[in-house]
Amino acid sequence: MSDVSEERTCTIKKGVAIDAYVRAEFPILRGSSTPEEHARHLHHARKEFEAFLRDHRSQDWIRLSVEIVKQDQCSECGREWDAAEDGDGTIYCTSCDAHLASRIPQHTEETT
Repeated sequence: MSDVSEERTCTIKKGVAIDAYVRAEFPILRGSSTPEEHARHLHHARKEFEAFLRDHRSQDWIRLSVEIVKQDQCSECGREWDAAEDGDGTIYCTSCDAHLASRIPQHTEETT
């Protein structure tokens, strides 16, 4: 029986979407002085926006945007990429200990 263990390697998956939502910005809210006041304004604006959607009569502008939350992830374990470096300079994933595979293979040419 062989006692050789295979070293796991991984790559970094860049910009993986992990969440998405629609954000509405209401111009009146920019002057809120405290977080409590801001929260009250948001609740009021949400109620007005729901009413606007029901009756379509409001002339107020409301800016909507799609927000996508992204993160870099380890290809081996799928968790957020958090790297460390061991004493040999090898970079590895702190979640699963898989070593980062070289992006560009290193070729050495021997000259004689």
